Amino acid sequence: MARSKYTQYRKVVGSLGLRQLDVYRIEKGRKEILRLQDKRSGKIIIAELPRPRDEMNLKEFEEYLKKLVSSR
Repeated sequence: MARSKYTQYRKVVGSLGLRQLDVYRIEKGRKEILRLQDKRSGKIIIAELPRPRDEMNLKEFEEYLKKLVSSR
Protein backbone atom coordinates (compact mmCIF):
# COMPACT_ATOMS: atom_id res chain seq x y z
CA MET A 1 0.00 0.00 0.00
CA ALA A 2 1.38 3.39 -0.96
CA ARG A 3 1.93 5.97 1.74
CA SER A 4 0.05 9.23 1.64
CA LYS A 5 1.85 12.13 -0.03
CA TYR A 6 1.27 14.04 3.20
CA THR A 7 3.53 11.63 5.15
CA GLN A 8 6.55 13.56 3.85
CA TYR A 9 5.15 16.80 5.26
CA ARG A 10 4.50 15.12 8.62
CA LYS A 11 8.16 13.99 8.69
CA VAL A 12 9.28 17.60 8.15
CA VAL A 13 7.10 18.67 11.09
CA GLY A 14 8.71 15.97 13.27
CA SER A 15 12.23 16.95 12.24
CA LEU A 16 11.56 20.45 13.63
CA GLY A 17 10.68 19.09 17.08
CA LEU A 18 6.96 19.46 16.51
CA ARG A 19 4.05 17.06 16.48
CA GLN A 20 1.19 17.46 14.01
CA LEU A 21 -2.12 17.25 15.86
CA ASP A 22 -4.69 18.31 13.25
CA VAL A 23 -5.02 19.64 9.72
CA TYR A 24 -8.02 21.75 8.79
CA ARG A 25 -8.84 22.31 5.13
CA ILE A 26 -10.98 25.38 4.58
CA GLU A 27 -12.63 26.99 1.54
CA LYS A 28 -12.84 23.82 -0.54
CA GLY A 29 -9.21 22.88 0.03
CA ARG A 30 -7.71 26.25 -0.87
CA LYS A 31 -6.49 26.96 2.65
CA GLU A 32 -4.93 24.75 5.33
CA ILE A 33 -4.44 25.36 9.02
CA LEU A 34 -2.14 23.07 11.01
CA ARG A 35 -2.40 22.57 14.74
CA LEU A 36 1.07 21.65 16.00
CA GLN A 37 2.57 20.92 19.39
CA ASP A 38 6.12 21.76 20.43
CA LYS A 39 7.50 18.48 21.82
CA ARG A 40 9.78 20.23 24.34
CA SER A 41 7.45 22.81 25.84
CA GLY A 42 4.08 21.25 25.04
CA LYS A 43 2.83 24.57 23.64
CA ILE A 44 0.28 24.51 20.84
CA ILE A 45 1.10 26.37 17.63
CA ILE A 46 -1.46 27.28 14.98
CA ALA A 47 0.07 27.53 11.50
CA GLU A 48 -2.07 29.07 8.79
CA LEU A 49 -0.34 28.09 5.56
CA PRO A 50 -0.21 30.58 2.68
CA ARG A 51 -1.48 27.81 0.36
CA PRO A 52 -2.18 24.06 0.62
CA ARG A 53 0.77 21.79 1.42
CA ASP A 54 0.55 19.96 -1.89
CA GLU A 55 1.21 23.29 -3.66
CA MET A 56 4.37 23.86 -1.57
CA ASN A 57 7.57 21.89 -2.00
CA LEU A 58 9.06 20.31 1.13
CA LYS A 59 11.85 22.89 1.47
CA GLU A 60 9.41 25.79 1.23
CA PHE A 61 7.14 24.12 3.80
CA GLU A 62 10.08 23.58 6.17
CA GLU A 63 11.29 27.18 5.85
CA TYR A 64 7.78 28.51 6.53
CA LEU A 65 7.49 26.43 9.72
CA LYS A 66 11.01 27.37 10.90
CA LYS A 67 10.17 31.05 10.52
CA LEU A 68 6.88 30.57 12.35
CA VAL A 69 8.49 28.70 15.27
CA SER A 70 11.40 31.15 15.60
CA SER A 71 8.98 34.10 15.81
CA ARG A 72 7.34 32.65 18.93
